[in-house]
Amino acid sequence: MEILKWYLDRIQSESGGSAAESARKVLSLCLRAPEVHVRKAALRALLDVKLDLYTPEFLELLFSLSRDDPNVSVRRLAERAILSVLSKASAYKDALKQTLNAILRRKVYVNVTDVVKAIGVERVKEVAPELSGEEKELVDFALSELEKGR
Repeated sequence: MEILKWYLDRIQSESGGSAAESARKVLSLCLRAPEVHVRKAALRALLDVKLDLYTPEFLELLFSLSRDDPNVSVRRLAERAILSVLSKASAYKDALKQTLNAILRRKVYVNVTDVVKAIGVERVKEVAPELSGEEKELVDFALSELEKGR
């Protein structure tokens, strides 16, 4: 699957907003493949992508892989990929709200502390006043855990 990494590197070198969209399309196709090795390769390649790949649909695809894929290593890679996408999201407010909602609804099993670290503590603190009660509780818990050094 070196070809996938080569192609994604080539896409990233392009300028313009279509680079992220092209990368998302290719990765989405590979992530939906029935072959485990293709999904693993796509997730590994995603970890190296420096583009902002966040869209609600793409994040939902990663959520479902992290929860439902029959292969444990694919699920773990998908969890890492979720954090990678969150760390590069320019629409971090929407990404944070979507992820917190998914955690609360048990649609994804990622550590909320890792989510806060991926997005950035200062960014999360900025968004915190806009969050609903349960979402705010999750964020407050994660921030307190981070302050304790866990």
